[in-house]
Amino acid sequence: MGNLVNLIRGMVQEELSEMAAPSFSMKILDKDKAERLKKLHSGHWVGELIDLIIKSGENGVTRGEAADALSINPMKLNDEIKALQDNNIISRSRLTPEKPEKEPGQRGRKSSDTSREGIVRILFQKFKDNPDFEPTDDDITYALPKGLGTEKLSPELLAKVKAKALGLSKRGRPKMQKESLYEIYLRLQNLNNG
Repeated sequence: MGNLVNLIRGMVQEELSEMAAPSFSMKILDKDKAERLKKLHSGHWVGELIDLIIKSGENGVTRGEAADALSINPMKLNDEIKALQDNNIISRSRLTPEKPEKEPGQRGRKSSDTSREGIVRILFQKFKDNPDFEPTDDDITYALPKGLGTEKLSPELLAKVKAKALGLSKRGRPKMQKESLYEIYLRLQNLNNG
């Protein structure tokens, strides 16, 4: 029964370590200071911690790995790690898992070419490439979500897309004519007198 419990405990710890946020890797910054401190704390777990970090080299060691190697509660290491870092003996850098490479310019979810957004994006590019492009019914037909059929882009939306692609659309409010303060004063006087 004890072996089964240990097996399950090991599996749970392995799963939790994979799910945990990326931890910090500790590396030696000043080897001379580290060696002197190791000699000062020889026979104590702090000396063993420094020795462990020195031996890890460029790969570094995480707080969890150090706690496992020294058989110490990881929370007990916090103060010593902080002191070593404050005295520029060790550095801590976040271990980042490798991310899959994305194509340049790709962000988030890509809309399908048959969706409304996909059709608008394709039409925008076609209008940009050829201002005289005349879309067919197939060009403006898009699929509704959840397989509910198809629809065509409205003529208003089609005109907006074309104007935007050709740089003819203007955003925002129309510009007001600039009046001088004197002209505004005269206009208000006329309104009051009239």
